[in-house]
Amino acid sequence: RNEEKKFEQITRPLLTQFYKQGSSGRDGAESFSQTTLGILDILVVIDNSKSMKEEQTNLSKKLDVLLQNVSDSDWRINVVTTDPKDGCSRAVIRRGDANAMQDFANAVNAGIKGSGNEEGIRMAVEGLSCPTVNWVRPNSSIAVLIVSDEDNCSSNGSDCPDSDYKTPQALIDHLGKKMGRVVGKTARVYGIFWEPGTKCDTGENVGTQYNELIKLTGGQSGSICDADYTPTLKRISGDVAGILQSDFNLKQTPVPGSVKIKINGMELTGGFSVQNSKVHLDTMPPYNATIAINYLYGATPILSRVKLTDVPSVDTLQVVVNGKVESGWQYDPNTNEIIFNSPPAENADIKVQARRQIVLPQDFDLGIVNIPNQLRVTIDGKGEKNFLTYTSEKGTLGVHFTAAPKDGQQIIAKIRVLDGPMLKYPLILTNAQPMATLIVKDSITGDDVNVSYEDGNLTILPDEFLAGRELSISYLSILDKPTPFSLPAGVVANSLSASTVDGECQISVENSRMELVCPSYAGTVVRVKWSSIGQIKREFVFDLASKEVENTGLLNNLDLGFWQVFVDGVETKAFVRNGLEFSLSGDLNAKSIVTVQVSIAKK
Repeated sequence: RNEEKKFEQITRPLLTQFYKQGSSGRDGAESFSQTTLGILDILVVIDNSKSMKEEQTNLSKKLDVLLQNVSDSDWRINVVTTDPKDGCSRAVIRRGDANAMQDFANAVNAGIKGSGNEEGIRMAVEGLSCPTVNWVRPNSSIAVLIVSDEDNCSSNGSDCPDSDYKTPQALIDHLGKKMGRVVGKTARVYGIFWEPGTKCDTGENVGTQYNELIKLTGGQSGSICDADYTPTLKRISGDVAGILQSDFNLKQTPVPGSVKIKINGMELTGGFSVQNSKVHLDTMPPYNATIAINYLYGATPILSRVKLTDVPSVDTLQVVVNGKVESGWQYDPNTNEIIFNSPPAENADIKVQARRQIVLPQDFDLGIVNIPNQLRVTIDGKGEKNFLTYTSEKGTLGVHFTAAPKDGQQIIAKIRVLDGPMLKYPLILTNAQPMATLIVKDSITGDDVNVSYEDGNLTILPDEFLAGRELSISYLSILDKPTPFSLPAGVVANSLSASTVDGECQISVENSRMELVCPSYAGTVVRVKWSSIGQIKREFVFDLASKEVENTGLLNNLDLGFWQVFVDGVETKAFVRNGLEFSLSGDLNAKSIVTVQVSIAKK
């Protein structure tokens, strides 16, 4: 009769992971006017005591020298005297004023009727915080220039009527704590006075406290006794240029190395630095210049490899970049990563798909006991030859595929079986003598068995059939060369033997063909013996009925254990566990020893 068995290979879960390729950043462009930077507020404290006539005249003509190195800044000047009775501002001169030089000269020529107890530090503080003119701007750099032929309160602050202003710290604290400037960086004090350790014939007292202010703020000073203040004012102007703020705060943090700056259309090739989102120019741009800054921001890492979260079945891996299958990659099993030969394009969409790493079954039980007369197997409608048959532990016939069918494939086995006992067997008698020489005996009892032989088939007469009976066949053959014989299915390896009355024969086997070379002459009877493979056991049940595992929790949760299977002492991964049942798909022979081991972590 004909039978048909249908199977479907398991379909392993499909793993899909998505990644977004990084980018070198987006374009950023910002424009600034120099008027938002380089803001400079200068306070001039001029001594107006009776000994200062020539000194005021000397300074009053030097506005252009004082501004020599900062003329491109957005400058503003307030002038006060050392006498509190004169108020906190004689004049405020601004950049762009039509009569700036004359206004400065008028303000500096403050007369010589002021107090002889010159309060330079107090008037510096009052001039910076003058409420009547409100001239200091919030984001400006501040320079304080004190010009006097005596020290603060005439002599080292000893004569100050207000004790709050008798030390240099009063001005330092006002600049830093009250005005929020960084002393020495965005605020410095300068001076023209009698410098300690120098000769000054027209000076009244050494400017000890003024000299200390210069040191504390990092400013510059010169002698009040100089006939011309031009050299001193040039040095002061150059130093003031160093405190001008040339920083631009960008809206985004640029990618390192991506900033490009143009001033009035001319690109800078250097002379600037970038820290976080702040750009600093080493040289102040011209007044009212336009500063254009282009840069990249928002860069994300460029991916040259991607990490997978699950271990894939490597032969099913597929990488898709922007909707197209990508072939330029390798899989690293040690790190479970996809490594690209060259990184995908910026902002590319990357998808990785694969089946989960689960062993696909290679064995399929046909569920029949009788040996098939004919067996044909197809996978998805295509004929398949790479398979072997085996007998399961249930005694039924199964099919073992050399390579497991792929996920979801349809397997059909078409079987032709005999309903009754098998009486006919193929038998090729190479170089046989006439049929009268064919002898068939019961291998156990030695009794003769009646058979017929025709067209290469040996037929046992029905009344001679015994299930499981082992027969030996002898016949006369001309053995002057290797003689081939066909073997039945299921012969146990190394069980074949052949002999004649003259001794043992040499046997060679290839597939189901056997060749004999016997030490005999023509007409010698050759006796061939073998054993057939019975049932190969491939399913096993693990016994957990042991006191050693009662308190481990394994009985309630089998996944707590680490399961291992060994065949003849060698670990194999070719098994599937279902609870305590194990199905093996690897190579087994009739004498294989199968060991199942479970390891449990101690609590």
